[in-house]
Amino acid sequence: VPVGRPMEEVGMFASPNPRHVRLREVGVRTTRLCALDFLVDGLKRDRMPWGGDLAVSLLADAYVFGDAEIVRRSLSVLDAYEGDVNGIVTYSMWLIVSHDLYQRYFGDRAFLDARWWRVKGRIEDLLSRTDERGFVVKGLDWVFIDWAGPRSHTALQAIWAGALDAAARLADRVRDARAADYRAVAARVRANLNAVAWDEARGLYRVNPDATPAFARQANIYAVVFDVADAAKARRIGAELVKDDLPPVGTPYVYGWELVALNRAGF
Repeated sequence: VPVGRPMEEVGMFASPNPRHVRLREVGVRTTRLCALDFLVDGLKRDRMPWGGDLAVSLLADAYVFGDAEIVRRSLSVLDAYEGDVNGIVTYSMWLIVSHDLYQRYFGDRAFLDARWWRVKGRIEDLLSRTDERGFVVKGLDWVFIDWAGPRSHTALQAIWAGALDAAARLADRVRDARAADYRAVAARVRANLNAVAWDEARGLYRVNPDATPAFARQANIYAVVFDVADAAKARRIGAELVKDDLPPVGTPYVYGWELVALNRAGF
């Protein structure tokens, strides 16, 4: 019985390294198998669309298949959540990022015009849960960062900074004046994270701001991915990520972002 949506490859890939070619083949097959009514995660398990995982599968779809329809459906069904997406505060943030990625790669302004009221409502809800530093601190029932490692508020706020950037770009597209406010909060979040979470001696961000030093990959991965770390800090973080000193991440989902972080850090 065929599994997955019929999808034609439109992206090109070439490498002299057979391992790279094999990795791509597996990734393409996995993406195809997970393209059901929506882009889902856990083909052998839950077969559900998840707000965070969509950001990764959306990128794979954009580069390999260019299938906008399945992304639209996935965004729409996740938009329907009242409260946090999948019950997870970070997935509400990731869904905003995914809307921005969809516009970046597919340029579907009509879809954004139709959905902006819903996306903006989610942004404003998250803003209503911030403190004076701009950090999201209220309604944190489920802060999912990774299945491995501690619950990291530094990682949470770094993802939030990225979501605010995405919100500002989306607002620009629909000519919403709130774009400037979103950028201002993003700048405040970054400044405060660098003030209270960066450990200069260690060259890493702590798992939690204002806490006894403890370090993990996830906070530092997202600090690089979402430009909390400047170029100099990113380089120092990359040098630590390539070592085995820090415990590994717990999911391919986060490992994908670790690879992005390493690339941006110049490794």
